[in-house]
Amino acid sequence: IAKQAGVADGTIYLYFKNKEDILISLFKEKMGQFIEQMNEEMAATNSATEKLSLFIKKHFELLSSDRHLAIVTQLELRQSNLELRLKINEILKG
Repeated sequence: IAKQAGVADGTIYLYFKNKEDILISLFKEKMGQFIEQMNEEMAATNSATEKLSLFIKKHFELLSSDRHLAIVTQLELRQSNLELRLKINEILKG
């Protein structure tokens, strides 16, 4: 992250406490937008089957369009500790 931003490693920690804080911030930004969009689109149907189908389709579209997000979601977040997963669940609940 620091290399991509063109800053020293320590500079990142002026903005984030640790790696988990970075992951939570990324998740809030990316998944927050996704959830907002999904809520709008799902409001257009009452069918649970259609809502589930829409969610699955949009989730895979998001991950296929952002390879880095897919990697973070599938690797980093799955391997994270319980506290981080609970924080992420709170984000998903809105």
